Amino acid sequence: MEPNVRSIKKLSTPIHELSDDFEISFESEKSLKHKLKCLEKKLSKKEEIIKQYELKMKKYDEKLSQAEEVAKTVEIYKNRLNNSIREINGVRIEFSNYLKTLADVKKEKTLIENEIYGYKLYFIQTKTMFQDLENKFEESQHEYEKKIEKLNGCIKSLKMKFFQPENLPCTQNVNELKSNSSSCNYDSDEELKLKSSDVFMHSSRQSMKISSNLDIVQEVREENEAIDSMSEMMKLNSKEKTQCEENQQTFKLNTKLDSNQPKETAKDKKKVKKQKKFKGNFTKLLSFAHH
Repeated sequence: MEPNVRSIKKLSTPIHELSDDFEISFESEKSLKHKLKCLEKKLSKKEEIIKQYELKMKKYDEKLSQAEEVAKTVEIYKNRLNNSIREINGVRIEFSNYLKTLADVKKEKTLIENEIYGYKLYFIQTKTMFQDLENKFEESQHEYEKKIEKLNGCIKSLKMKFFQPENLPCTQNVNELKSNSSSCNYDSDEELKLKSSDVFMHSSRQSMKISSNLDIVQEVREENEAIDSMSEMMKLNSKEKTQCEENQQTFKLNTKLDSNQPKETAKDKKKVKKQKKFKGNFTKLLSFAHH
C-alpha cells in the first residue's frame, strides 16, 4: 500500500496552518511504522542514487577539467595553425614572385643566347673577311715585290748609266778640250757655237732623263710607303683580331659563369669603343684593298 502523499504533505505542515476541512485519517501504528520503513528504504535508495549521481558528477567534473585542458591545447594548436597558414601564404607569395623572376630570367637568357649567336656570326664573318684580306694582301705583296725588284733593277741601271764620270757632260767637254788642246787645231767661232749648242742640248736631254728617273724614284718611294702603311694596318688589324678572339673567349666564360644579363660597365664601354675602332680600321683596310 502506497502512503497517501497528500496526507503526508498535510502532516508535514504545522497543525495551526491546516484548514478546517482537513480530515485526519486515523490509522494504526503498525501501518504507520510500515510506511516509515518503506519511506526509509526509498530514502536509502534515493541516497544511493544521489551518491551515484555525485560520483557521476565528479567524473563529469574530471572530464570537464580534461575538456578544458583539451580546449586550451586546441586553442594553442589553433593559434599555431593560423601562424602556419600565414607562413604558407607568405611562402605562396614568395613562390609566385620567384616564378615571375624565373620567367624574366628565361627571357633574359633567350636574349643573351640570341646576342651570343649574333656575336658568333659576326666573328665568323670577320674571320672569313680576314682570310680574304690576308689572301689579297699576300697577292698584292707578291705583285709589289715584283714591281720593287723591277724598279730596283731600273734604278741600278740608271745609276750605272747616268752617274759614271765618263758619261757626264762636263767630263765629256773636258775630254774634248783636252783632245783639242793636244792637237792644237783651234776651231772657228761658229764651230765652237755649234759644239756648245750640242753640249747644251745633250745636257738638257740628260737633265730631262734624270728628272724622269727622279719621278720614277718618287713613285717607287710612294709605293713603298703605301706598302709600309698597309703592313702596319695589317699588323694593327691582326692585333685587334687577337683582341677580338680574347674578348670572345672572355665573353663565353662570362656567359657560362653568369646567366643574368650583365650590366653595362666601363669595361663594356671600352670593348664597344674597341669594336668601333676595329670596324673603322677594317673598313679603311677594305677600301685600301679595293683601291
